[in-house]
Amino acid sequence: MRPTDHIVSRTTEAVVVLSEFDGVHRSHAALVGAALQHARSLGATLVAVVADRGEGVPRIMHVNRRCELLLSIGVSSAFVAPLPHPVAVQDALGPTLERLRPVAVFLDAASWPSQPRNRLSQYLRGLGSVVRDGPTTAGPGFAPIDTAAVIGSLDRGDIRTAEAMLGRPYELSGAVAARVLVSRSTRFQTEQLATASDVVLPKRGVYIARALIGRRW
Repeated sequence: MRPTDHIVSRTTEAVVVLSEFDGVHRSHAALVGAALQHARSLGATLVAVVADRGEGVPRIMHVNRRCELLLSIGVSSAFVAPLPHPVAVQDALGPTLERLRPVAVFLDAASWPSQPRNRLSQYLRGLGSVVRDGPTTAGPGFAPIDTAAVIGSLDRGDIRTAEAMLGRPYELSGAVAARVLVSRSTRFQTEQLATASDVVLPKRGVYIARALIGRRW
């Protein structure tokens, strides 16, 4: 849902978890877990505000899929806030946050450049919110897990490391071409998958994959 579609019940306090959530990786899951624990202690509702920089920015998954995954790990509702440029953080998120008036906001520090982040924190405190940083989870090699690290692994074709940071199998979605092709070299039937132009793809190579086409794996 878009922020303008949201009707807030003033009888229920909200705790907000705020990030771009691209990939919904293990650090994002830890952020949601910390916010969920705090929300339960207050008897509040946990709401995810998903900042979306729009098309043309390299991304792991579409913003709608991010919302689905967030709902699956404990948030009560997820809303998309368009964020076309870092300097517009306050303007882009303000209408949603003013409607929610959260008692606490958990931020993903890796998502925000320092200067807009400072202004955002001041703005949230002006609304009466307590601002907290979420925990960061270490991945393979004890490096912190963030979206850039996952994208780097995909660029190298290191799917196993990407999946270890994501905490689940890497997924790719798109439209399947209607025409069925047969490889001239292997004679296997092949399917052409058209993905969004800004989705990060693994390095060129041969991979084992499990594909859902229609209702058939």
